[in-house]
Amino acid sequence: MAAITHRGVTYTTSAGTPAMVLDLPLWAGVDQDDTDWLQGGVAAGTTPHYPGTLGAFEPRQTDGVNQGNPRLVILSWTGATAAATLTLSGDDLNTIHGCFSEIATAGDTGLSFAAKVITHNSSATETLQIMLVLQ
Repeated sequence: MAAITHRGVTYTTSAGTPAMVLDLPLWAGVDQDDTDWLQGGVAAGTTPHYPGTLGAFEPRQTDGVNQGNPRLVILSWTGATAAATLTLSGDDLNTIHGCFSEIATAGDTGLSFAAKVITHNSSATETLQIMLVLQ
């Protein structure tokens, strides 16, 4: 079993190793890991410069009531064996809206998913690039 955690979601495999390739938020605005916008009030001529202060705009959402925005995740799964599973968990994950991957072995059905578990339906050990739409 191998696991990685990225931006509040844990990806755990029953066989093989997961690796994050891309995590792209699907909304306009700043990257959720970028905190430069919170440093308002720095001197003119420096970066970033905002007039006044941004104290009133600091994030206050801590109860988890509002769902996060959707995001596109591309995950590499190396050494995925027949019937291996990839389980997603974490407070920042509500729904898997879609799961897509190439079918590497002819005649196999690729991946299936239910709830937050993706199953590798193949007769061979493969390396897969999986595209997920998460919220």
